Amino acid sequence: MLDMPLHHCFDEIMEGKLVPVLNGWRIPNLDNYIGATLAASKLRRVQMFIDFYVRRRREIEGEQKRRLQEKYSFIV
Repeated sequence: MLDMPLHHCFDEIMEGKLVPVLNGWRIPNLDNYIGATLAASKLRRVQMFIDFYVRRRREIEGEQKRRLQEKYSFIV
């Protein structure tokens, strides 16, 4: 699937159940969005969670890309 985010199929790729077929080709990264009501978005704890979540997702995605590059020698 050309537009499936890596985190949805990472384990399957690492286990060899899915394999890359278009080495080097990729679609541009799209932003992820977090939905919250206006009232909730003003709460410090909600903003702290959003900041944490964005940082953590970037860490996870970076680690997954690094592991795929090591295993398959291609750029994600």
